[in-house]
Amino acid sequence: MTLVKNLIKLILKINGIKSYKVIKKNSTKGDSFGYNSSNRLLKKKFPNYKFLSLQQGLIKYFNWIHKVPNKKSLKNFHPFKLK
Repeated sequence: MTLVKNLIKLILKINGIKSYKVIKKNSTKGDSFGYNSSNRLLKKKFPNYKFLSLQQGLIKYFNWIHKVPNKKSLKNFHPFKLK
C-alpha cells in the first residue's frame, strides 16, 4: 500500500528536492478514503509485459517530462519525437 505522504516523498526525492512544505488540510464532506487495487488481472491478461515498480515508473515519467520544453507555445512539439 502506498500512502500519499510516501508518494510525495518519493516524487520529491526523484526530483532532487530536499524539502518542500506540504500542508495537510481537513477532509471535505463526501471525500473517499482508501482505495485498494491489484495488478493481478493485468499480469494475467498480459503475461509477457514487464511491469515497472512505482519508483521506476515515476523516474521514467519525470525523465520524460523534464525534456518537454518550457515555452509559451508547444504547437510544433510532439512528445513521441523525444529521444
